Amino acid sequence: MATHDRGYIFVQQAVSLEALQQLLTLELPWAYVATWKDAQIVSCVPDLPQHWPQGRAFGPTLEVRWEQVGAGFTVEMLTEQEKPPLASDAWQRESPEIDGCHARLLLLWGERGRGASSPTEWIEIRIPRALSYPIEPTASESETALLRVAIEAYDYTVADVPVTTRWAQLRPTTASEEG
Repeated sequence: MATHDRGYIFVQQAVSLEALQQLLTLELPWAYVATWKDAQIVSCVPDLPQHWPQGRAFGPTLEVRWEQVGAGFTVEMLTEQEKPPLASDAWQRESPEIDGCHARLLLLWGERGRGASSPTEWIEIRIPRALSYPIEPTASESETALLRVAIEAYDYTVADVPVTTRWAQLRPTTASEEG
């Protein structure tokens, strides 16, 4: 994971469903979606906002966050690029100015065994249901250890204090990486 000098947050209010769906066609393989009674990490598809009033789609260079407000959506784009990928005057750079961007690894709930008889879902004993993540470990990862799922992320900072975290990539990890 690379560390960048700074990150940028762009905001737009009252975004139409169609415009948000267009944003979700960018290179954003994964999404975290939520309602008041459920939350999931899924593969990103443009129709997610029709079923999920809030979420965050993410990929290597961009995260798009949305929240439904009335008939439209408030949308934030987080990136290390100085300009948003779909430039328009409607996107406003959010304050405060982000002056740092530091890589981190976020571990998600659940483990998956390596044996042939292991469940195909991610199991966390404290959560009363199987967890599903849109990721498959490679054969070499499956043979080496219990697997966890992690999100490669970047903390955006102001005066070295994290103010938000941009998710970048969902991937399997092993205990040896967890430090």
